Amino acid sequence: MLNTCPKRNSCGAVAPWWTDDNMPENVGVRVEVKMYYPYLGNCKHGTAGQSVVRCSEKRKDLVFL
Repeated sequence: MLNTCPKRNSCGAVAPWWTDDNMPENVGVRVEVKMYYPYLGNCKHGTAGQSVVRCSEKRKDLVFL
């Protein structure tokens, strides 16, 4: 998941979701993050919640539930 506001029509989506919340650091820990999408110049136009869990010690090994 992106951790900075993307441009519209990037990453294969008209309004790609992103978050500035921290991802879990420990294996097996599930956290709820707030996601946003950019629209009309506002990086945090739309919001939604997403559960994220770390599956292994690998830096980017996360699963979104």
